[in-house]
Amino acid sequence: MTWICILGSGLAMIVVSSGLVVFFCPGGALYGLPEVIGLLNGASIQHIFNIKTFFGTFVSCVLAVASGLFCGLDGPMIHLGAIIGCGLTQFKSDTLGIQLPFFTRFWNSADKRNFITAGAGAGIALVFRAPVGGLLFTLEEVASFWDIRLAWQTFFCCLMASFTTDLLSSSLSGFVYRGHFGFFKAEKRIYFGYVPN
Repeated sequence: MTWICILGSGLAMIVVSSGLVVFFCPGGALYGLPEVIGLLNGASIQHIFNIKTFFGTFVSCVLAVASGLFCGLDGPMIHLGAIIGCGLTQFKSDTLGIQLPFFTRFWNSADKRNFITAGAGAGIALVFRAPVGGLLFTLEEVASFWDIRLAWQTFFCCLMASFTTDLLSSSLSGFVYRGHFGFFKAEKRIYFGYVPN
C-alpha cells in the first residue's frame, strides 16, 4: 500500500507539472537557454520573460524534481534567472497590468540585455554553487556583447546567488530527511579504497 501511495503521489505531481506548462504557460515548456541566447542576439520571442512564465516554470520544476524524475535544473534555472533579471530592469508587468516607476534609468535595451545576462549567470552559479563558473558560462555561451563592466556586474550577481544558496542551504540543514526508506545502503558493503596486499 505504501508503494501505491508513493507511486500515486509521484504520478499526480508529474501530471500537474506537465499540465502547468501545457495549459498555463507554454513558454515554460522550453529548455530556456536557446531562448535567452536568441533574445540576447536580437530575436524577438513573445511571452518568454513574463511573470506567468516565471511562476509556471518554477512550480513545474519543483513538482518534477519532487516527483523523482531525473531532470536537470540548469536550463530552467538559467531561464528563471534571466526572467528575474529582465523583471528587475522593467518593474512592469503586462500580465498583471502594473507599471511601477522604479529604476526608470534602466528602461533601455542595453541595460535590459545586461541584466538578463547577469541573471542567466546567476542561475547557473546557484545550480553548481560556482560564481566563477557562472561568469565563464555567460562569457562563453550567453553574452553577445562583452565588456569589463558587464563582467564585474555578472560576477557580483553570481557571487550573491551562490552566497544566498549556501546561506539558505546551511540554515535549512535541520530539515533534511535522514531515513533509509527506499535506499539500498550499498555503500556499507562496497569498498572503493586501496587495499594493501
